[in-house]
Amino acid sequence: MRTEYNYMNEGMIYKLQNLPLVKVLIVILLVVIAVSIIMRLIGLRSLFQDKGVSAELENINAIKKRDKYILRANNILRKITRLVNSSGLSLGSNKHEYMEYNLRRAGVKVPGGFRNMTPEEFNACCKLGSLITGAIGLIVLIFLNLTFGALIILGGSILWNTVPMMVVRGIVADRDAEIKRHFFDVYLMLHYTLIANAQTPIAQLLRSYGKQTSSKEMIAFTANCVDFLDTYGEYNATRMIAREYREIAEVGRLMRLIRQQQEGGDITQELLGFKSQLVKERAYEVEVRMNKLINRANESFKVLMIILVQAIVSAMAIYLPDIVGVTSFF
Repeated sequence: MRTEYNYMNEGMIYKLQNLPLVKVLIVILLVVIAVSIIMRLIGLRSLFQDKGVSAELENINAIKKRDKYILRANNILRKITRLVNSSGLSLGSNKHEYMEYNLRRAGVKVPGGFRNMTPEEFNACCKLGSLITGAIGLIVLIFLNLTFGALIILGGSILWNTVPMMVVRGIVADRDAEIKRHFFDVYLMLHYTLIANAQTPIAQLLRSYGKQTSSKEMIAFTANCVDFLDTYGEYNATRMIAREYREIAEVGRLMRLIRQQQEGGDITQELLGFKSQLVKERAYEVEVRMNKLINRANESFKVLMIILVQAIVSAMAIYLPDIVGVTSFF
């Protein structure tokens, strides 16, 4: 007997229709699992570069460019220095220490600013500039004008041998003046500790002052002193700090007093005298500053008086004829 089916299993039909989609999802899942396993094996975190990765790559490229620039600058300076030294224009031993001190205090850096310039490199750059100027002057002397060429050679030689060091010395003088101007504030933080012969580390007091001051030079000064104190100890560091700031008498005197106290000497009276001297110098400095302000105010007042008198005369010349009823003063 033949069976007839009068209905269709719709659920089964729906499942059969979705079978290709299920296969695709299974394939995608297998691919994702395979990719994740491969990424874990090779140590790759993501297939896409997010902002952090892009920034890191940019930093790496910037570092590579900087390193390449540093190497190029070092090579150029080395070649220039070797050329100058081989031509008999090297720096004399008597000037080496003096130039090294000034370059260090002035913070003269090589191109790129990654280290201080050495005296040999500074001398080589100056001598090279002098040679180039001399070559230009020689060309002018031969082909254009004898007198003008000779002036270029002579003037270039004098300028390259004096002006660069004068600029460096000016920077050192300005920095020393800045330290002298704020030295009284530093000393006040140390005075009572030294008077009481307390055990508070000087480096700790200098760190505290460095956090309070707004002067960049004083921040650098205190940081440099702290480095010496932490590295060599208070007794040995006093000589190095005094030598580093040899042109500032106040720093040298303070370091000498600290060294005497470390040796067991009584420095109370000297500390009081030192403080009195600094107070007088500060009072004189304030007085000079006030006198400058007063003189400036007086000069401004004189200028204002001249302007006021001119304004009054001009007003009289304009309105007086109408008031008096005359047409002219003459």
